[in-house]
Amino acid sequence: MDHDYSHYEEEEILVQEPDYDLFTYLEKQENKKDVLDKLYRSRWGCLSILRSLPALAKQYVFRLVGLEDGIPEENMHGWVHKLSAHVKVVKKLQALRIIVAKDKKRIMLHVHFRNCMRQILAQDTSTCPWYNKKGGIVDQQQLEAFAQGRWDQLLYYIVGSKRKPPHQDIKNLLKKMSLMANPYHREGELGDYAEITNKGYDFMLRDQHAQIWMFLRHYTQNSEKPEEILEMIFCMSYCNPGDPCEYRQLSEGQQAILYDFKKFGLVYFEGGNFEFFYPTSLGTSIVFGQSKEQRMLKEASLDSAQLSTFNLDSKTERGNEDPEKALNNSENNSGLFVIVETNFKCYVYTYSDLHKAMLSLFLEIECVLPNMVIGSITRDSVRNSFAKGITSAQIIHFMEHNAHPLCRKRHKLVPDNITDQIILWERERNRVKPRRGNLYEDFKSEEHFKMALQYAKKHHMLHWSSVENQQLFVLAKDHSAMKEFLKNRMH
Repeated sequence: MDHDYSHYEEEEILVQEPDYDLFTYLEKQENKKDVLDKLYRSRWGCLSILRSLPALAKQYVFRLVGLEDGIPEENMHGWVHKLSAHVKVVKKLQALRIIVAKDKKRIMLHVHFRNCMRQILAQDTSTCPWYNKKGGIVDQQQLEAFAQGRWDQLLYYIVGSKRKPPHQDIKNLLKKMSLMANPYHREGELGDYAEITNKGYDFMLRDQHAQIWMFLRHYTQNSEKPEEILEMIFCMSYCNPGDPCEYRQLSEGQQAILYDFKKFGLVYFEGGNFEFFYPTSLGTSIVFGQSKEQRMLKEASLDSAQLSTFNLDSKTERGNEDPEKALNNSENNSGLFVIVETNFKCYVYTYSDLHKAMLSLFLEIECVLPNMVIGSITRDSVRNSFAKGITSAQIIHFMEHNAHPLCRKRHKLVPDNITDQIILWERERNRVKPRRGNLYEDFKSEEHFKMALQYAKKHHMLHWSSVENQQLFVLAKDHSAMKEFLKNRMH
């Protein structure tokens, strides 16, 4: 009797968020045709995507922008010395639908993208899209304090702090993104109490820019009009923090989005009827990010402002604070600078209680000072982090990304013996790796088994076999081909 077994056991595996940026998201997202067609009606969206392209791809765009009917693709081969470079560029531009095939032989720029590019070349794009000087000026220090305060509020809630929680919409979103979960409720239910998940630990060890984009990606994917969100994000990237932006210039959908953006600290505006809003540095850096050096300068300016004076007017939601208290407030001192020594000691400069909680995930804390944490990387502390779903790569990336400026003068930001040992400790837990596949057994005869075994070997499908028990195992990706062979040959 012919038996077809599809037997495998599923292991619980941490599924991590894909590490890709906004532009890669535009290439990968499903049903992107309509989204990109609408997005390319915005010159700010087109300009942002143009800036993200490699130099050779930009050359292709500028050569095609003046051609109404496109150009035969074979003529484009002469633009480069290597055909492989041409193929790579065309593939990139086609993924973003910047170039489309007019017919089987001719290639042209997307109509809307081409029209916007012509506007960009003819008009000034150096000012904020919604700028209106009548909106007045907002203090940069208080704007940054508001933005960082809103974002830190969210992060503190994730790590279980007793501080004031974020807006209920943000709390619900954290659960929908599986960054937090309620252990006392069934899946899909939203309760008041929630704990951080493995995915949440992964989120906490990421850079702030990557964290913000994770939220906005989820927000965009679940929106009925993702192109309006994307257009707004692109437009904000051409604003300076604190630029007065006119509310009436937004579409109805974007006006509704603005309220959600304020919950994240991406924009600031006063409650009630308002005419202007002000992007924060968190909002203006979503698309192109912010370098470590820029963040250091921003934090230094905040610290110097707090040392001199810290008077907040009615445009902030925190009220007046004493300068000394403000200096020790982690919401205003978000710098994190890590020094790792070869003896496994770590010295971390930070004022933030949030950072101290994050460091305890993989460090054995020995001493906590107002502006510094001293700890050691031990086998037990690192293995505890692995048990929470954190990987060695995430720990190493966290230490390298937040390395102290003095460490950048060294050949390696984190000593080799430290990174090697963390990886070895992780491999202690991962000596056996589960693989999903299919086990075939109970063949009609030994001849049928040998036939199947020979076929699996010939096509490099065989993962394991036992001649004595007449069993063979193939990976899940090869199951369909193996199953078809057995059906055709065994009947």
